[in-house]
Amino acid sequence: MVQRGGRGLGIILIAAAAVVILAGGGLAAVLVTRAGSDGPTTATSSVATTPEQTLADDQASTTDEGGASTTATIPGYDPGTTTDVTTGTSGEGTTEAYVAALDGLEAVLAYADTRIPELAQQINASAPRVPDSVDQELQSLFAQIDDARVALGELQPPPEYQRADELLFEAADIQQYRIDQTRQGIDAMWLADDVDAGLPYFDEGRKARDDYRRVYDQYKAIQSRL
Repeated sequence: MVQRGGRGLGIILIAAAAVVILAGGGLAAVLVTRAGSDGPTTATSSVATTPEQTLADDQASTTDEGGASTTATIPGYDPGTTTDVTTGTSGEGTTEAYVAALDGLEAVLAYADTRIPELAQQINASAPRVPDSVDQELQSLFAQIDDARVALGELQPPPEYQRADELLFEAADIQQYRIDQTRQGIDAMWLADDVDAGLPYFDEGRKARDDYRRVYDQYKAIQSRL
């Protein structure tokens, strides 16, 4: 079971071995058309060796012209509103506080899932010399997920929310792994000054995207009945 309120680093460390294996193999597989896309893609006539294609974050871009990036702000989310609560008690007030914290983590994850494909567009446009601002925003998204999951982890889920709670924490683990792999891909390109160095990490990020959306959809199906 996913550790509630933790940073989810276990899944990142476990998957590091898979990245090493990928890096040792051929990179031809990343040239295959992406699977699992649920949004529009941008056609290109260039050889498929760019981070956009290996990231496979497929939603249309709405980034600022020139590839500018700013620190992510989650609309309608303030982690400070979910942390000042009494834990270990029962009653309507505690349930309301828990639901508020649950909604907070859900909002952060949903925003990250929208924003990461936009950042992938910027990675694609600038690789291998990706602006530091892109990496900083990914780091900010990771930290905001941390804050939201810690706030939720301080509260005991009501019995009827138990499964939804487990699924949302699992989704948070996967989303943070996705962000971590994207950042590692950027670091690898920076160090090698070569796009190919980032491909294994971006491929892992694409797989994590698909896993995240599968788990998140399961969460939403349960949450809608609560």
